[in-house]
Amino acid sequence: MAVDFGDVFDALPDACLLLSADGRFTVMAASDRQLALMRAARADVIGKPFIELLPADANVELAAAFRKVRRSLERALATGEAETLTAGKYEIVLPEEEGGGIDERYWNPRIQPVFGGDGRMACIVLKLRDVTEPIRRERELALERALAEREKMLVQKDILFREVSHRIKNSLQLVVSILNLQATAANDERIRSHLESAASRVAAITSVHERFFRTESHTAVEMSSYLRELCADIASSANNGSARWNFDVEAEALELPVDIAVPLALIVNELIINVLKHAYPGGAGPIRIALRAAEGELKLSIEDEGEVVFDRSRTGLGSRLVNALAQQIRGEIERTELAPGYRVELRLPLSS
Repeated sequence: MAVDFGDVFDALPDACLLLSADGRFTVMAASDRQLALMRAARADVIGKPFIELLPADANVELAAAFRKVRRSLERALATGEAETLTAGKYEIVLPEEEGGGIDERYWNPRIQPVFGGDGRMACIVLKLRDVTEPIRRERELALERALAEREKMLVQKDILFREVSHRIKNSLQLVVSILNLQATAANDERIRSHLESAASRVAAITSVHERFFRTESHTAVEMSSYLRELCADIASSANNGSARWNFDVEAEALELPVDIAVPLALIVNELIINVLKHAYPGGAGPIRIALRAAEGELKLSIEDEGEVVFDRSRTGLGSRLVNALAQQIRGEIERTELAPGYRVELRLPLSS
């Protein structure tokens, strides 16, 4: 039985065009796969020069790909050598009956001259191999490798951060211990008070690093439990003899970034120390600490029921430090005399 090689060519699984070797590259035959790709009938393709197959509404990428194939055809005609081009991306507009939209495909063009028995070039085969799935799979693997590498780096960063935080915490604790030892050894009451205040400030910063070391978060501090722990530490140091301090902490479960949490911790520490020193001469009393978010603002207040025996807004070191820290986080300090007691409120925009 005679074989119709035209029928064989038409039935090839790859998208193939048989082009004339005369410089016009006229379509002599087209495989069924090629026609399906072009959404065209065989009668509409046969006899047309290759460049006229470019759709009128072709995008820039498709037009560039056609020009690239055309140059390769010209090289094949001049040299008689086959050439495989790098895979290119082509966007195929799907008809409504196929769901519409754009199908992104990748094709690997190969230009193969065909020679007759007389050694002359008879035609050129342009074959488009669909390499979409291998390319997509390679990209998926590359993404998986990148994500795995990123996860590895995050784990290493986590370990490093914990180690650095741990060392900073230990170093700060050592500073606190030295300051406390010096305070204990000081004979001058004024010097002892300054050293104890300095130790308290360093301890407030240390407690932030302590929380970082114990929690999963390395960018934020949960302020409700943190303020309770800070107040418990201060109370533990302040309670002595019959003086028993009562700290009432009402704080929303807010997570704040480190650059806000550290200044807030120092501000709370300074304001509470101020109450301990001046609000209840010779005794102890209630101290209320509140932290809440409302109307786009973060509000922190420290309030007592003690005596206002002097102007507690005076410009001592503690007050200057509170004002400087508030300014650092774009906050505003408001001081109010109560009957009885005193309240200091810090407000700052949540966008801080």
